[in-house]
Amino acid sequence: MRYMHLNFTFEAGSDITFNQNPANTFRGALGFQLRDIACFQTKNSKLFCNKCSHFKDCAYALCYETGQSHVSGGFSEKNLDMPHLMTADACFEGGKLIKRGERFSFSVWLYGKAVEAVLKMILAAHRAGNIGFGMKDPKTVCPLIEIKDGITASDVWSRDYDKISLPKPSNIIIGEPLPEYNSDCEVTLRFVSPVSFKDNKSGRTLRHPDFFRVVGSLMRRYSSFMTSEGKQVDWNFAEISRVAKEVKAVKSDLREVSWERFSQRQRRRMSCGGVVGTVAYRGPASMFLDLLKLGEIVKCGRKTTFGQGKFKVVSVNQDLGQNAVRQLAA
Repeated sequence: MRYMHLNFTFEAGSDITFNQNPANTFRGALGFQLRDIACFQTKNSKLFCNKCSHFKDCAYALCYETGQSHVSGGFSEKNLDMPHLMTADACFEGGKLIKRGERFSFSVWLYGKAVEAVLKMILAAHRAGNIGFGMKDPKTVCPLIEIKDGITASDVWSRDYDKISLPKPSNIIIGEPLPEYNSDCEVTLRFVSPVSFKDNKSGRTLRHPDFFRVVGSLMRRYSSFMTSEGKQVDWNFAEISRVAKEVKAVKSDLREVSWERFSQRQRRRMSCGGVVGTVAYRGPASMFLDLLKLGEIVKCGRKTTFGQGKFKVVSVNQDLGQNAVRQLAA
């Protein structure tokens, strides 16, 4: 699976305050510009993206309107919600004043086939900053200062030099989690941004990150991103899910966070959010460690494209008897 991580740094042209979820503001501004750049159906506004003959290869559709023609086949085809091939994050807290001249950053992750949209994504970010952010009119102009590769920290573009060096996609492939090589352990996850899940049977939104739901989301996302590049993930998903249900939360320190986003399409505000904090899981979990580390890249749960579902693997205790804990992340 190919992926890219880009960090965009902007400079506030005047004082600005983002809402509690700044990633949604950036995602909206970025998408508006990306569609303007990528779409040639300007005289037919009633033509939806999925009816367009160029839907499968369109940069905007890949990132914002991901559909079955992008990620058909595999585990994801059984689910109604198709994982998007792009996620956005804010590198700062919302609700705080950013003064004129101060800098702030957003990041974008591109997965699978979406890495091919990187050049248009960069141009869209540049235009978004020049147009400005926020709901007020006029918007707050925030010029793009620099872009860095979030994986290598190397320069992609800067205002001072005005030269672009497109990053090379990173690549990650993980093996199938195999129960025959499994063992008991305790793994602790820290959910950095609000996480929630959709129960496929009831349709309800669930805010507790049960281990099997985390694993199910990661399998769905990984298989979808792989199939976007024509690579099938032939895992025994049913057996993996069965074992994941044996891993239980033994300690948690979670709090609910409510976010709100404005939908340009529906022209109304919508509530979202979930829980943040740490959860320690115990059970036959050693077979899932590679998948969980992958999750630090692809995220899990609902609304990941709006900045939700970001987590870190804090520690793994693979010798419960001797309490030997291996620290994986700060």
